[in-house]
Amino acid sequence: MRKRALETVYQLAKTNNKVVFIGSDIGAGTMDEFKKDFPDRFFMDGISEQHLIGFAAGLAKNGFIPFLNTIGTFISRRAYEQVLIDVGMHNLPVRLLASGGGLVYANLGPTHTAVEDIALISNVPNFRIFTPADALEMQSILINTLTLPNPIYIRFGKGGEKIVTDVTTEINYNVPKIFSKINAQLIILTYGVLLQNCLEAQETLFNSGINITVIHFPEITYPSMNDFLNKNLTKSKILIVEEHYPEGGLYTIISRYYFENKTSIVRIYQSCLPKIFLVKHGSQSENWKYFGLDSYSIAEKVQSIIYEL
Repeated sequence: MRKRALETVYQLAKTNNKVVFIGSDIGAGTMDEFKKDFPDRFFMDGISEQHLIGFAAGLAKNGFIPFLNTIGTFISRRAYEQVLIDVGMHNLPVRLLASGGGLVYANLGPTHTAVEDIALISNVPNFRIFTPADALEMQSILINTLTLPNPIYIRFGKGGEKIVTDVTTEINYNVPKIFSKINAQLIILTYGVLLQNCLEAQETLFNSGINITVIHFPEITYPSMNDFLNKNLTKSKILIVEEHYPEGGLYTIISRYYFENKTSIVRIYQSCLPKIFLVKHGSQSENWKYFGLDSYSIAEKVQSIIYEL
């Protein structure tokens, strides 16, 4: 997904001379074509994230559209004051491309896991948060948000994910996607790469006679989701699956919606990460299994909810 994101930024730079790329440590050879073709719009400033955010804000203030890419936790946690003051307060069109959302870099320890980033960025006024499930959706988001005046945070995975969305570069880049089975007994809400695990769980359950609907949110920006929730989630059991701490993510947004509107009768459940420092080293998929976010664990959770007394 990261590879597609950087390729798309390069293509956007060909058609818009305001597009600028800023990186911290993207590796030798990465973005060489961009650097060769647009040397005045390519910046590699090292692992100094606070400076990078301020630099991007300055460029945006002067009419450019900066795309800044580094590890998600270093954008959302290490440079939070600059994200809030330099970008959010001035409502600048900076695009923060956050690699390694969730547990991608769990093998490097809790310093590298972006597991509270949605909570942090969603509390910065003016920001829009996007969470693509695959490379195709990532490309669509980048193309369609190019001229948006808002600052944008895009959380994405490590790459190599299956293509599970059906989008074009023209439409539906931010519309929730419904993967439905008839007579659904439960609805799963999710975002980002966990959509893939939820769809696998959906198929497993379907084969055992349990029908569920899976809904993926490529954008998580409250209250822009209200209309969709009002039309599609009026009465049901809902399981929210997210690679995030319990508070501040999709569960918080959905719960807030129902508390404020009180228009529906729902029971909301959550599968997420525990609010601890995640010191279990290992791959993302190993951590999914350990914390109950793999497809098998999701299917088991659904069964326990459906058959609860």
